[in-house]
Amino acid sequence: MLETTEKESHSPGIIGSVRRLAETGLAIVQNRLELIAVEFREEKGRVVGLLVWGGALVFMAFLALTSIMLTLAVLYREQALYVFGGFAAFFVIGSIVSLVLLRSKLKSPPFGETISQLKKDRQWLKTGKQ
Repeated sequence: MLETTEKESHSPGIIGSVRRLAETGLAIVQNRLELIAVEFREEKGRVVGLLVWGGALVFMAFLALTSIMLTLAVLYREQALYVFGGFAAFFVIGSIVSLVLLRSKLKSPPFGETISQLKKDRQWLKTGKQ
């Protein structure tokens, strides 16, 4: 009986330490995978919403601008060429602005929070500090 209590009071040894280390590592990996899954669902919903609203915006803007352009061309028949030229310039400028804004939106990487957490984990493993 004395041996049993003596064994219980000692540390579990290298196997126990390795087991605890593996459990901790698996818990970290599981946590990060859950974070990736949550961010993926959020990104998917965001992208679908952006596509739907973007499509509606393009469609409505196209109809509105076509109506305005045709109305002005009918009202100013003599200057119809200038009306269409002005709208063409407006569309080109609008396209350039849209392209610049779209590029700025695409610069932020998806899964930014997951990448940030993985960098923190890596730093913690290197230095042992957060």
